[in-house]
Amino acid sequence: MENDAPPLKAWLLLGLLALIWGSSFLLIKKGLLGFSPDQLAAIRIASAGFFLLPFILRRFKTVRSHHWLKLICVGLVGSFIPAFLFAFAQTELPSGVTGVLNTFTPLPP
Repeated sequence: MENDAPPLKAWLLLGLLALIWGSSFLLIKKGLLGFSPDQLAAIRIASAGFFLLPFILRRFKTVRSHHWLKLICVGLVGSFIPAFLFAFAQTELPSGVTGVLNTFTPLPP
């Protein structure tokens, strides 16, 4: 009988992903001690943009003009608006609650 258990590497990667994903909510809470929610969200979006800038510049010319509106909508709904909403939410809610609420994002209505 074969062992169907995931390898240790899979469990370690899952743990690392959980730490990275979950720590963002703790870092938002800590960031709110020194910044307002809109400043914090702007810093998060700007730092992600600067990190991704080399990849964007390489692919910038390959994007067709009719795709720009779709890309802007996905960026707004998927990153920009949630960054601001989570920053404002954490002024009233604990970071653990916002992390759990974020897990409900992929659930269909």
